[in-house]
Amino acid sequence: MRITEIDADGYEQVVRVADPATGLDAIIAIHDTTLGPALGGVRMRAYPSTADALDDVLRLAKGMTYKFALARGDHGGGKSVIIGSPEGKTPDLLRAFADAVRALDGRYVPGVDSGTTQDDLRAMEAAGAIASCTGDDPSPYTALGVHAGILAAVRHLDGSPELRGRRVVVQGVGHVGASLVRQLVSSGAEVVVADVDDRAVAAVAGSLPVAVVPVEDALTVACDVYAPCALGGVVDDDSLARLDARAVVGAANNVLADPRHGEELHGRGILYAPDFCANAGGIIFLGAEASGLPATEARRRVRRIGRTLEEIWEIAGREDRPPPEVAMAMAEQVLASRRGA
Repeated sequence: MRITEIDADGYEQVVRVADPATGLDAIIAIHDTTLGPALGGVRMRAYPSTADALDDVLRLAKGMTYKFALARGDHGGGKSVIIGSPEGKTPDLLRAFADAVRALDGRYVPGVDSGTTQDDLRAMEAAGAIASCTGDDPSPYTALGVHAGILAAVRHLDGSPELRGRRVVVQGVGHVGASLVRQLVSSGAEVVVADVDDRAVAAVAGSLPVAVVPVEDALTVACDVYAPCALGGVVDDDSLARLDARAVVGAANNVLADPRHGEELHGRGILYAPDFCANAGGIIFLGAEASGLPATEARRRVRRIGRTLEEIWEIAGREDRPPPEVAMAMAEQVLASRRGA
């Protein structure tokens, strides 16, 4: 196995991992450990290029730093990507990745992300790596936080969190998205779903009263809230021109293809929930679980995401600043305070 350092400005450590014997080709990024060891999911995806994989892991790791800071968590920001289709995953490859994680001496704690499962993390733990997401599934808590964010968005826009008569488009109905749909239906919302995976759509539509649209049409559906819950980068120049929503609140990471798209959403009067705040429910749950707190307390802490978003939106409106800019400033204040302690 070869572990090679990659120079990335503003990051504490970034390494490329290559193990020809198992086919492992991965990048691990540690952005900031001010609050504690870096924690972040392991994403497995057949990236178009190594440059695309590096760009993705760097953005995701930085987002994790801000996520933990806003959640007042005890971990720093990190992320990893395994370059390749999840169908090519093998026990040997997972063991090799666990060896790479161990070589970082506890500075990075892997978790579940797109393309990996809790069983994968349990395999890494069995191979000697410190890993998260090996107990209860954090996905419902991520969904709970997004649900709290949607309630907060509707309250901010209309003065009431009532979802009856409100339409929410959920793009991506995997573990988190499906759980969010169930919560929205239970709250009385009219829900429209879309996903590239026909089986995932069929599973949700077969058990819940939802409408289904093709993925390419999800952005054009007139709705109160658009909830992206799949891969990031969905709000870009093309989609912004087609987006017909009053608010964007979802579970996806890196929803904005570029920071300027946050400014454009703000300029158009579309309320945006910074993703690293809206989707923090899972990591809040993991922190509560690690502290031995009961599920009731974990859920209470996750629901506070709504209050945090309302604070961000209040400042953004008062100072005429895009919500992501406000949220990052709040996170930086937390980090600066901890560094000065």
